[in-house]
Amino acid sequence: LDHVEELPLASQPKLLRLLAERRYSPLGGSDTRADVRFAAIAGEDLPARVERGAFRADLYWRLEVLTFRLPPLRERRADVLPLAEALLVDLAERFGRPASLSERAREWLPGHDWPGNLRQLRNLLERELLSSGSERLDPEPSRVAGETTAKSLEQAEREAILAALAWSRGRQGRAAELL
Repeated sequence: LDHVEELPLASQPKLLRLLAERRYSPLGGSDTRADVRFAAIAGEDLPARVERGAFRADLYWRLEVLTFRLPPLRERRADVLPLAEALLVDLAERFGRPASLSERAREWLPGHDWPGNLRQLRNLLERELLSSGSERLDPEPSRVAGETTAKSLEQAEREAILAALAWSRGRQGRAAELL
């Protein structure tokens, strides 16, 4: 459950029931048993939300079996390059094209604050892989900060086509439907 802290208070009893009793009632259906396990990820401090009344204490205690605190990327800069390499392996396999980082990218990536953490890093690498014609990726530091750069219509179309092909896993007919 990603961003479990954003689950509305009105929905929290339903999740609590599923966790406590392993039962749920689908809309319009009858009571059903479920054998499930959850991994919950919170971007905000859940105990603080419990204190403010924004998250149910009983649900928090059900979820809080084993807790890991992952510091943001800005606090573990040494992890940025290994994470980028692992993400590139995954993206290269997904898009069917080899990719590696340029030396310039290897120099500046660890120094960036990465306010969007792993998602921001992954999105940067995916965007660069889709828009680059080269195997050697050299993302611009300025694009990470959220600045936009003007694109030609041809570039925008190329990126849209590549993204559609990626989503359709290379099926051209499905990509055409998406476009």
